[in-house]
Amino acid sequence: MAFTEFYVTKHGSALDTNGGSGEAGAITVADVDAVHDGAGVHTLTDQGADGFAGTNVDDFICWDTAGSKEFARVTEVTSDDVIVVLNMVGAQAFTGLEEKAVSVGGAWATVQAGVTAMTVSFVNAAGDTPWLNVAAGTYAEDIDQINAGTQAIPLGYGGYTTNPRDGGLVTINAAGLANHAAAWDCNAKNHLIVQDFYLIADQASIDGLFAVTSDYCTFRRIKAKATGLGALGIDVTSTIGTQVLECWIEQTAGIGIRGGDFYSTIRGCLVEGAGTVGIQCASTGRGAVIEFNVINNPGTYGVYVTTEAQSICNNTIYSAGSDGIYFANPTYATTVENNLITDSAGGAIVVAVGNKFLKHIRNNAYYNNAPDTATNVLLEVGAIVLSASPFTTPGSDFSLNNTAGGGADCRAAGWPGAFFDGVHTGYLDIGAIQHEDAGGGAVTFITSRRSTLIGR
Repeated sequence: MAFTEFYVTKHGSALDTNGGSGEAGAITVADVDAVHDGAGVHTLTDQGADGFAGTNVDDFICWDTAGSKEFARVTEVTSDDVIVVLNMVGAQAFTGLEEKAVSVGGAWATVQAGVTAMTVSFVNAAGDTPWLNVAAGTYAEDIDQINAGTQAIPLGYGGYTTNPRDGGLVTINAAGLANHAAAWDCNAKNHLIVQDFYLIADQASIDGLFAVTSDYCTFRRIKAKATGLGALGIDVTSTIGTQVLECWIEQTAGIGIRGGDFYSTIRGCLVEGAGTVGIQCASTGRGAVIEFNVINNPGTYGVYVTTEAQSICNNTIYSAGSDGIYFANPTYATTVENNLITDSAGGAIVVAVGNKFLKHIRNNAYYNNAPDTATNVLLEVGAIVLSASPFTTPGSDFSLNNTAGGGADCRAAGWPGAFFDGVHTGYLDIGAIQHEDAGGGAVTFITSRRSTLIGR
């Protein structure tokens, strides 16, 4: 197999006694002869009817020695009845195995058991990322991230509905639980990949995902609902190089996503029902990128920047309770371009009085804000004031309509447009949702920051 795989399924046995790989109990034997071959290598011969069918090289199995768990990696499979294992992780030496009560199993029954056990030590011979796969189901837990990965060996966690890492959301329902700071608490744990989970929390100040000071992490396709007083959907403040990608904040009492610190990215997210700010770029956003997000009906600001950010581009902000984009105390230049801001109760883009340290505000489109321009800035270039709503269905479908004065004016109108040579053109739409040309072919959009492939 490509990765060192662990599984969690609702069909797993006791809480933490049968770690190992193989979905839904692929390794099920209980009566095993263990033959010690020296140097930590052991041969297991099945004496029962089940055999080791489904066991692969680089699988891990769990030895349960009077409640003390030791893990070993499979190095050879000679048949369905005989496997060779290497003692790679166990704290105790594998000696006198013939006297030990050995049990092996295929999956944990809880996510926390797998999260607690898995470390960077579980790396296979190829050095691939250890991965914890969580099968379809609702797990009534709040997860405490015990271990961190490393730059060379990040730790991976993914939900799935049919096949591992198929993108299916798996529910972690922490309703009524307040053991940790969030449904998934990754605080101060670096080098993680967490994807394809639906995180639910309903207690005061209990977030969907809490990953403060968690550097170089990737959180992808996370759906969060955090309804307790002061709760956030995803909190990744004070991080370096952390990515929040394709996430969906379904509902939160407080801020939808708080983060955007040093060289971090919040991209391709949908933030709905935020009680306060949709996306907040925290105190040290130098190098942060906030782009291609849809922020729908936030209680206060669409995007709130405390002091710094590098790039706020191609976001769609609808019906903010206050300003669309607000800068409290900008201290470094920020690029703000190709954003589509409509129906805000306050202004479109507002900079606090006396703090005009912004540059590169250009090519943003506005409709039905008060006012429909950037406020208290030195210069705004190429503002597009629309006369009609640009959306197919305001409040639910934020694809661009083709109405003159509305969505038609945002199509293929993004900066930079025509290049200086008069030959090349970047066909980027304004806002987060890009339209597809007739014929369905992929279109390459070129911006000042990168090339982005939009289409199939």
